[in-house]
Amino acid sequence: MDLKPTIKQMFNVAQIKTAAPPKDREQGWKTDPLNSKQYRWWDGKAWTEHAGGGAGETEATTAGPTGTGASPTQPTGAEFSENRPDIEAAAQRLKMTMGAKRELSRLHEILGDEEKVLELARGTYGSRVGLIVLTDQRILFYNEGWTGSVNQDLPLRECRSVAVGSGIVYSSVLIQARGNSVAISKVVKDDAARIVKAAREQLHRVRQPQSAVQTQGLIDAAAAKSPMEQLKQLAELRDAGVVTEEEFEAKKAELLGRI
Repeated sequence: MDLKPTIKQMFNVAQIKTAAPPKDREQGWKTDPLNSKQYRWWDGKAWTEHAGGGAGETEATTAGPTGTGASPTQPTGAEFSENRPDIEAAAQRLKMTMGAKRELSRLHEILGDEEKVLELARGTYGSRVGLIVLTDQRILFYNEGWTGSVNQDLPLRECRSVAVGSGIVYSSVLIQARGNSVAISKVVKDDAARIVKAAREQLHRVRQPQSAVQTQGLIDAAAAKSPMEQLKQLAELRDAGVVTEEEFEAKKAELLGRI
């Protein structure tokens, strides 16, 4: 048997040696500079030949490479989210990350600086495996594939309802929004229940009416327009959760009486 390294292997070794170091130079599993869909062991000074933990693996290994003298937990991907504690905390609650590690590692890139991740779940939308992300501003499905990303971005104020669809093995997350309906399948049951519960709490929060003074001010501003214009504006305020359904119906009856 010829044990000499192949040209390809020698080329890979050369690439590893010249690859840029990670931002966090502490010893541990880092995103592989040669393949962002897997991890490579950084020994604190240089990249090593040890790589793995790709998106196709069912379970991540729990120990460092043999001979490194370290036993870290191989990361789920959240550790590379630019030190975002909210992402890391939500990722720790995930029951499954298989196929969504790339999205976990890049999630911080599509979030606003003031946006906070509350819950995560791995799921399938169409034929794409990715992340369901609940923040304090929106619900989104995020997939970062080789041929481009697939995103469904739903602001909380536009969401009508979020529900769990039950299945034999997995659950689905069903989101009804203004002018859009999204069904994400193959979600682990515990993850689906947790993210839907948290999403409902956020929907309740954003639907809370503003103070009486603020609400009355918006209604008074609408009163300066024609009855039909007022009705249209009040409907928009209701849809945005600023005016309650009762306030809308009362004002609607009053406006219709003027026509």
